[in-house]
Amino acid sequence: MAALDNESHQLCCLVLECLAHLFSWIPLSTSITPTLLASIFHFARFGCDLRTKAKTGALISSSSNGPLNPGPVPTTNGEGRNGQQSEVNKADRARLGVLAMTCVNELVSKNCVPMDFEEYLLRMFQQTFFLLQRLTRENNAHTVKSRLQELDESYLEKFTDFLRLFVSVHLRRIESSPQFPIVEFLGLLFKYTFNQPSHEGYFACLDIWSVFLDFLTTKIKSRLTDRESVLNRYKDALVLLLREILNRIQFRFNQAQLEELDDETLDDDQQTEWQRYLRQSLEVVAKVMELLPSHAFSTLFPVLQENLDVYLGLRQFIVTTGSSQRLNITAENDCRRLHCSLRDLSSLLQAVGRLAEHFIGEVFAARFSDALAVVERLVEVTCYGSQTSLYDLETAVPSVLKPDLTDVHAQALAALQAYSHWLAQFYSEVQSQNQSQFINLITSAVNASSPLITTKVPEKLLLSASHLMVSITATVRPVFLVTLPAIQNIFNRITTENQSQRLPQEAHMLVCRALSNMLLLPWPNLPESDQQWPTRSNSHVSLVAALTREYRILRGTVNINPRQPGLDNGQCISCLFCYFLL
Repeated sequence: MAALDNESHQLCCLVLECLAHLFSWIPLSTSITPTLLASIFHFARFGCDLRTKAKTGALISSSSNGPLNPGPVPTTNGEGRNGQQSEVNKADRARLGVLAMTCVNELVSKNCVPMDFEEYLLRMFQQTFFLLQRLTRENNAHTVKSRLQELDESYLEKFTDFLRLFVSVHLRRIESSPQFPIVEFLGLLFKYTFNQPSHEGYFACLDIWSVFLDFLTTKIKSRLTDRESVLNRYKDALVLLLREILNRIQFRFNQAQLEELDDETLDDDQQTEWQRYLRQSLEVVAKVMELLPSHAFSTLFPVLQENLDVYLGLRQFIVTTGSSQRLNITAENDCRRLHCSLRDLSSLLQAVGRLAEHFIGEVFAARFSDALAVVERLVEVTCYGSQTSLYDLETAVPSVLKPDLTDVHAQALAALQAYSHWLAQFYSEVQSQNQSQFINLITSAVNASSPLITTKVPEKLLLSASHLMVSITATVRPVFLVTLPAIQNIFNRITTENQSQRLPQEAHMLVCRALSNMLLLPWPNLPESDQQWPTRSNSHVSLVAALTREYRILRGTVNINPRQPGLDNGQCISCLFCYFLL
């Protein structure tokens, strides 16, 4: 790699700045020659060179035919100007790399590419492939991660920007070119992603994968005839990506990095750093699931089972003393392991919830057994959590384990809610057959939710249970739901509660909506004559009367001057009821 004296360094910086400005507005054309591109990429390589000194050399040039040669540079003369050539330091070399990558990014950001410029684009991407190889190269002195840690932060940002632009704007142009090794490129991108020295760098790389997966999904949907051949080309890369991201969100495999994430301070999107990390990871996982649903299930479900076994096994450590229960796990290491396992279980439950949409529709029958295994397990977990009241246990580290236990319970309810459309299709399929299996699932889910609809549980659990009830009553709508004792208990609780027992506003609104859904929405696949509207109407009148009780009391104690004289009392009640259901 060529070394420059200070004067040459300053001149090169100015030239690269001018080129970046020009490239920001001039159209792509053949005036941007292969020699110019080769020179820019020569300086771009400065950014990934860890050495502080290098031999003097000339800029690389290339002919217009054949790939550019990124290899060694021949020297021009033994010494610099006046026999004295001072070495620029590492920061100066990095600056040249940053400026060169800025030039490259200005070129790549242009979506309108003339036909005669596509060959130059291919050359640029070949050069960048060589840079990516250099950045992710391991040797005895450096791992990939340590190499990236030593590089200039701005250079890494510019290079990541280039990869994003390449994938989002130009991948469709050269993906099928035999001159660009796309599968090998994905392998290098994988190494680059999972060795990022910063969380922000990792997030940026996840965004690149997300864009690539969108591209691949669109391509497969447009080529249904050879879908399998296209998918098989990338299957190994997708499997590796899925497995690695799942490992990265688990404390079991990535505890050191995950413990660095802030889980308290909210950003502008009202998310903590941990929540953002998990959300972006699961979004990529969900996109892989869409392409490889069966493989995703076979990868994810066994890992979920392992963590569920730990959670369900806590029953043996519960000690009851009088009216209180205590979790008899006190050793510091045991508490830490339990904390990590519960955090992992919470994350995996969210991932399993993302799988729900891949079990419905045309694939319902083919994937029925897998979906049933998931739903049965989720119902078991939610029932277990409610029956043992794990959220109310005394623990050795209450500030840590209590939130963990509450979160697992809430995420299990949320994951079960995600399968409401699958339950609805299940109900439709078995309506004329033996429904015992379906009835048991719904009854158990309702029995798990009902005890949580009270002010005595953490609000996070209360809201999760309420949302589950809304989904069951709006999406599944089984005919037997209104007869379940747990549902009748909720109805009585809402219609007879006094002000001191009233649920928080959001939860109260959700529960009222669930009850209204149950009474107003038609039961699926039944004729009008079997809808039992008179009985349901009477129950709905009781619900409305209970919800508007305090409003109607006001009529006798306060002189109300309605803003709309034509609005009678019945219309006011209807408006108020609509407000409750919004």
